[in-house]
This record gives sequence, C-alpha cells and structure tokens, in this order.
Amino acid sequence: MLDSFAKLVREARTRRRYIHAHPVSREMVVALVDLARLGPSAMNAQPLRYRIVTEPGECDAVFQCTNWAKGLRTGPAPTPEERPPAWVLILSVEPAAFAPSVDVGIAAQTINLGANAAGLATCMLASIDRVRLAEVLAVPAGLKVELLMSVGKAGEAVAIEALAAAAPTPYWRTPDQVHHVPKRSLEDILV
Repeated sequence: MLDSFAKLVREARTRRRYIHAHPVSREMVVALVDLARLGPSAMNAQPLRYRIVTEPGECDAVFQCTNWAKGLRTGPAPTPEERPPAWVLILSVEPAAFAPSVDVGIAAQTINLGANAAGLATCMLASIDRVRLAEVLAVPAGLKVELLMSVGKAGEAVAIEALAAAAPTPYWRTPDQVHHVPKRSLEDILV
C-alpha cells in the first residue's frame, strides 16, 4: 500500500507545460476541491474558499496575472498551446483567527495528488498579482488570495535528480524540454 502512495507522490511533480487542447471539466476541478475540503484543517477552522476557473476567457485573464516559472531560468513561459485549461484560486476568510498557511499547503497538496491520480497535473503558483487576480475574478470582499493552482494534462516530462548535501536547489530545463528537479537525499534531511 505504501508503495502505491509513494509512486503517486513521486509522479505528482509540478508541471509548467500542459496540453491546452486537452480540456479539464469544471466537474473534475470541483471533485479535486472536494478532496481538499475533506482534508485536515488547523483547529478545524476551515478558513479556505475556492474559485474555480475553466472558461477560456477567464483562464487567459488569470494567466496574465502570473509570473510563470520565476525560478526557471532556462525557458520562457508556456505558449498559448501549453497553457493550463483550468485554475483553482485558493482563498482564505478574513480576518482569520490564525495564519491559514498550513491549511493552504494541505489543500494544495491534496489537489495536486488528486489531479495526478486522475491523470492530470498541477502547478502551485505564489508569484502572482493578487490584487489583479481578485479584480479579474471578482473575489468577494472578506476573502484573501492565498495561492493559485493550474490544472491540466501534463505537456512535459519531469525528472527527479539527486542533489549533493550543500548544493543549491534551482531546477532547470534541458534542450529536450525535460524539467529537472533536484532533491536532497533522505540521509541529508534526517537530523
């Protein structure tokens, strides 16, 4: 059982290129958000709300609010044919009794794993224009933009690379468009 979950975690890599022509239904994204709804919440406060975007015009407007692949210095942002066909905007209720960052992380990873189990991929984007996103998507007052997630059929390969203990962690893309993600060894992270 743990082997199948470990395989899911290994394969649920962030993707920055999608097959835009492969649609993702609103119902699929709702199902992913429903999984996040069922996950743990600090003090069971359940401070998160979600805005689902699948309509093409709105998807384009959301993409314009992103600073795509800020850490990737070896390639441009996705072309229109590589852009995600769906988005999930994770919001929190304000004022929050505590910082909802734990809940945001749990929800985002749950959506990521659920998407991968369904044959899809995600990317969690924090480098976004929160003010503009709230305007573009008419986010109601009292909700704070926390994180944006793209959802779609993966359009790129990802390879996990071994990382030396003190080495820097930036990821990179090779000319064959494989996205390489360095990861520290288990021995290096156990203290």
